[in-house]
Amino acid sequence: MPAEYGSWSTAYDRFQLGARAGDFERLMHAMIAKDAARGQADLHLISQRGLHHGPCPPPRR
Repeated sequence: MPAEYGSWSTAYDRFQLGARAGDFERLMHAMIAKDAARGQADLHLISQRGLHHGPCPPPRR
């Protein structure tokens, strides 16, 4: 790990803080929305929780 990120435990702690705050979920939703707007996202692979749990209904148009 590059020194500018600190120790492994510091990086882990920062990752956990971001995960608990919902940072990664917001980032994922923003990336999906951007790709969907360009017609480049396969929305059938995305569930409400962001994990694949089987087919999803087609997106509303």
